[in-house]
Amino acid sequence: MANMNVERVGGPPRHDQRRNQRHDLPLWVLPLIPLVLGALALGLSLRSNDRASANQNMLTDMRVIVNDPNQAAYAGRDATFANVTVQSVAGDRGFWVGPNTNEQLFVVRDDSTTANNQIQVTPGQRVTLGGDMQKLPPLDQAPANWGLNASNRAALQNQQVYLHATKVTPGF
Repeated sequence: MANMNVERVGGPPRHDQRRNQRHDLPLWVLPLIPLVLGALALGLSLRSNDRASANQNMLTDMRVIVNDPNQAAYAGRDATFANVTVQSVAGDRGFWVGPNTNEQLFVVRDDSTTANNQIQVTPGQRVTLGGDMQKLPPLDQAPANWGLNASNRAALQNQQVYLHATKVTPGF
């Protein structure tokens, strides 16, 4: 039989014809692929670290603060305490929250926030709070509108910080 070049008509192209139809990447692109993937991975890593550090700065467990002998270290940090129990009310702006009277934190409601003034806080009520931890001033310099009596002042002797609440809402 004679060797004849027969061109196929119809059907799928042969393997060597498909290779010629592919659009191969230029060779200079190949070294860039690991660089692009590395930059993407680094960006995602930094982004997740930013979120994690923001979450680490937010205080969410008031017992951690109350039971820490170095409470002053929490001053300046943001805090959100969900569904905590009001133990007692000191006055128009001040009240105590916590699971019991041995583990409680003093809260001072920000009176410039009108929404805070709309909720009436009563002992036994559950509330959700948001604000920032502040260093407790010397008790003889505490503002009069905090409503501190002798009993409240005695309870504050063991605390170094209080929650300056910019958000007070009923708990659930």
